Amino acid sequence: MAFWERFQRRQTPQAPLELPPSGFQFRRGRRYKADDSYVLPADLQEIQRLDFQHFMFRNFLRGNILAPVRNPLSILDVGCGTGRWGMEVANAFQRANVIGLDMIDPQDTATVGLGLEQRPANYIFVQGNVLAGLPFVANAFDYVHQRIVFSSIPTARWPEVIQELLRVIRRFGWLELVEIGPPIHTGPYVAMLWNASIELNRRRGMDFTQIGNLGAIAQRLVRGPVLATTHMLPIGSHGARLGAMTAQNIIAIFRALAPAITGQQLIPPSDYDRVMTGAIAEMQDPSWVGTVPVYVVCAQQR
Repeated sequence: MAFWERFQRRQTPQAPLELPPSGFQFRRGRRYKADDSYVLPADLQEIQRLDFQHFMFRNFLRGNILAPVRNPLSILDVGCGTGRWGMEVANAFQRANVIGLDMIDPQDTATVGLGLEQRPANYIFVQGNVLAGLPFVANAFDYVHQRIVFSSIPTARWPEVIQELLRVIRRFGWLELVEIGPPIHTGPYVAMLWNASIELNRRRGMDFTQIGNLGAIAQRLVRGPVLATTHMLPIGSHGARLGAMTAQNIIAIFRALAPAITGQQLIPPSDYDRVMTGAIAEMQDPSWVGTVPVYVVCAQQR
């Protein structure tokens, strides 16, 4: 029996979640979901960006795990993206069973690479959506991780999502959330892009400016200790190599968001390339000091 079946929640069979080819469309040469449930692309270029973003956060946070977990035997990564974080953790904890869960199954050939010759034997991918409920029994995991999903979870549903994450954590297990907020000390062009992104998400029910409240939400829901910290991620040349990585990631994100932002006229299509050029110049200016707040919430289930 596959190890994940021990954790599987019994439920009425449903239609498979795979999206047919008709569920995607191409815009500006990139592949996007046809609906607006996810505004970033779903293609190889985005997989590469997500892996790059993972390396950036691992460098910034000095590791993959901040919660004080010890020898976890069952680990769940919600919103796993390419699966990079989960596969690295599976290699680090070879006695643990690690499950990555996401709405879209990344292609194995695209996911395995950049230093990983093959998917670890103790890592598997399960398709699902936390907003529809996790397909696992209660008290199944020692450690649940979720990172950078602010553009997929409506603000009003964060308490419900955290409650669902806590449901599958066994006693004395840990939950770890990592999210970002709007940048601080931006120049006019970078601010224009971020303000457009904030409004784009707000129209979809996701208030980017409220992400800093996750620690307070967790405090109300968790029976054990909650550790909430804020870390400032540098943007641009003032932050040396890490700042350059952050800037590169931001540029890639806003190039990918162009169809959504211009489609809603948050920035006119005729102005978008000019704004992008101005934002790149700002982030390359050594005198420009931009930062992104990174919110980390670690909570122990009691």
